[in-house]
Amino acid sequence: MIIMKKDASQEELENVIAEVRRCGLKTDVSKGAFRTIIGLIGDEKSIPFAYFSSLPGVKEARMVETPYKLISREYSNLWQAEGMTREIKVKDIIIGGDEPVFIAGPCAVESKEALMKIAEGAKMAGAQILRGGVYKPRSSVHSFQGLGSAGKDEATEALSWLKEAGERFEMAVMTEVRAPVGRQTRQIGAGQIACT
Repeated sequence: MIIMKKDASQEELENVIAEVRRCGLKTDVSKGAFRTIIGLIGDEKSIPFAYFSSLPGVKEARMVETPYKLISREYSNLWQAEGMTREIKVKDIIIGGDEPVFIAGPCAVESKEALMKIAEGAKMAGAQILRGGVYKPRSSVHSFQGLGSAGKDEATEALSWLKEAGERFEMAVMTEVRAPVGRQTRQIGAGQIACT
């Protein structure tokens, strides 16, 4: 990863990106409020980190030995202000803390019976959070997209089943929240999480 200086110019950033690409790697630029980090995608062993550390605008260049950089604490916490954490609390469960959290459940909620069976199995396997898609967009409009695609009443019913399963098996519950497009409602945005 390459950490840019706080006052690095756009030209300096673009120069570093061009140099990385010249070495045969791709980049993932994360611009935070305090830092800009260039994530390296590819074999980092081909990068001369000492050379990159000396480029204008670069604060530090180093290898990230952790696989799955985009979710590693080492990679993601560098752009945050000191002392900030990336923890999410769902009921009494802390995601991003020191202990691993296991989340399991159906891709799309199809029926109450299937959800209860899956919730029971997830709990027995050690999951702390039950997740289920009430509305699940797919690449094909002919594929099942969850009960939420049938209408508001069906979505409400599927959500009630998730809540009931969570209570029955003493698990927190999560589902994705999607806002309708083009309606005059407060836009929530795809990818946000609703927690109970």
